[in-house]
Amino acid sequence: MCIIGNNTITPQDKVNNLRDFTSNNEWTADLDDTQILDLAKELISQSKQLKQSCERFNIQYFDTSSDFLGTINQAKTYLLS
Repeated sequence: MCIIGNNTITPQDKVNNLRDFTSNNEWTADLDDTQILDLAKELISQSKQLKQSCERFNIQYFDTSSDFLGTINQAKTYLLS
């Protein structure tokens, strides 16, 4: 088991990621700039809390903030080992 989050990303970078990788059919596509920034901040906050819980319970945590695909591959390797 592992947890994947993004606790070290900046709110603006998270907004950019949400905007860049959201199709017109996703619920976030209709959010205005203020709403998407609030969402980004909440997601980062949740990731920080998850990371703390992972440390407490000795669960592997992977941070996708800087290298999303590379980190996903690391998590995949971890899970398959």
